[in-house]
Amino acid sequence: MRLDEFEGDALMALTEDPALREDACVELAHRINRADMMIGILPVGAADIVVAGLSAAGRSGSARAWRELGVCFLGTDGDRLPPPQWPAGPRFTDGDGQPASRALRCFAEAATP
Repeated sequence: MRLDEFEGDALMALTEDPALREDACVELAHRINRADMMIGILPVGAADIVVAGLSAAGRSGSARAWRELGVCFLGTDGDRLPPPQWPAGPRFTDGDGQPASRALRCFAEAATP
């Protein structure tokens, strides 16, 4: 299934399907980085869906999900994304208040076996 052919709302609905959740969230993340949320093509709620979906996939062991989420925090709308629920054990003392810190934490999670 080609997710790039779906409109924003239809793509967001696909995140409800566990089999498609990670792929749909990755596509949404790419669209957020493309500035679709900033110019109104995607609703602001897409940010919550991406963070929730990718951090859940990451906590389930997907390094790809953490990497994609980290890239999203560094993107155009990174400051509009809420912090994810991290796995137990803080890694950084500077917290996760800034998009760059959140991205660094995501990349560290991706690298953790």
